[in-house]
Amino acid sequence: MGGAGLLKTREAMRTIQVLNLFLVVVMYGLTGAGAAHAQAWPSKPVRLVVPFPPGGGTDVLARMLGERLRPVLNQTIVIDNRPGATGNIGNDHVAKT
Repeated sequence: MGGAGLLKTREAMRTIQVLNLFLVVVMYGLTGAGAAHAQAWPSKPVRLVVPFPPGGGTDVLARMLGERLRPVLNQTIVIDNRPGATGNIGNDHVAKT
């Protein structure tokens, strides 16, 4: 019976040590968060690439989305149509920029 009580005490001490270590790591992480300053995003006009020709349903939807995003992001939204190859030209452009 005495051995079981000692085992529980050791488990409790180990749990306390793990919790203390966890708290130290969390506090260390929080102190570093104050040093990081985020830039204002986006800092330049946002380009919305539409991989289909202008005048289609996708283009109209993109332009409506751009109008809704402009006041939220407080930035100009540029719709960039890149039609051709079933959308692959626009997708390739986005992947390379």
